[in-house]
Amino acid sequence: MEMQQTIERPAMCAGVGVHSGEKARLVLKPAPVGTGVV
Repeated sequence: MEMQQTIERPAMCAGVGVHSGEKARLVLKPAPVGTGVV
């Protein structure tokens, strides 16, 4: 079985959309064990 990794805590990035000019926000959250892209 391959080792699994995930991020330790949520990470956020916010800014302004290049084409729309609207506020945008990206949130990456840790995945539960045994889920996600394999």
